[in-house]
Amino acid sequence: MSVSELLKESYVIGLEEGLSDDTRNTVALMAIYNIHKYLNSQPHTSATRYAIVIDESHRVIRSKTIVSLSRECRAYGVSLVLSSQNPSDFPLEVSSSLSTKIIHGNGTDRKNIQAIKGLLNLPASTDETLAQLQKFEAYVSNAHYPPVIIDTFTFPLSQILMAVRASDSGVSLDQLKNTEGLWPEQCEFLANELCKRNMIKFDDGLYVAN
Repeated sequence: MSVSELLKESYVIGLEEGLSDDTRNTVALMAIYNIHKYLNSQPHTSATRYAIVIDESHRVIRSKTIVSLSRECRAYGVSLVLSSQNPSDFPLEVSSSLSTKIIHGNGTDRKNIQAIKGLLNLPASTDETLAQLQKFEAYVSNAHYPPVIIDTFTFPLSQILMAVRASDSGVSLDQLKNTEGLWPEQCEFLANELCKRNMIKFDDGLYVAN
């Protein structure tokens, strides 16, 4: 498949666990390198035409290709999303090109807190706030707005909410544990999180929509 054909549809390039790290890194870099070369052959545009989402981006984020792509992507109408669990993975030459940053709590590790502060340009007074960020809470920084803490609404929460709203009579916890795309052991926590937000309620053994 040519790169032009690849970009006509939505695809996920999955690098399976059975592959070695070197192989996965190489395949990821090859894909990004070829996409970048193709984009360089295209005219500039002000419209968003493509989105490239790279999970576990620590595998490729220090490559020259990613540095160039992060600088040039907007000219080719590309929305670039880089995701990693470690805030120190992002070098300045890449992070400075990212317009929006969404960073969840990373525990109380001082090194991680300092890395987050550097990415968001936060003052020293935010150390304690960063250390106490709860699940679903995140700092968001955008080129047009100062950093602010938000309460995120993520994929697993939306799955539980849709399952509850789809039933007129309510849904039991056992039924929720069969929700597509979720681990059964996380469903009760997610349902209780929605209860805290007053989006659903637990009534007589069933979860019902508010």
